[in-house]
Amino acid sequence: MTKRILFFGNCQPYALLTCLNLDSSYITHYECCYNTTLNKMEFTKLINKHDIIITQPIDKNYRNIDYLN
Repeated sequence: MTKRILFFGNCQPYALLTCLNLDSSYITHYECCYNTTLNKMEFTKLINKHDIIITQPIDKNYRNIDYLN
């Protein structure tokens, strides 16, 4: 069964994604916290459609957006 993995944050989750060298049984998506343009509903949908979420600590109210942390 294919698993969907979301990598969310700045450069650390992206580096982890590239180091893992995952095979085709995984569908991956990287979303960068410092330049994402997703609104709250889009971000929630993105989270909900993934089986695994890999992130890092992100400051509260990051970029004055309450749902990015």
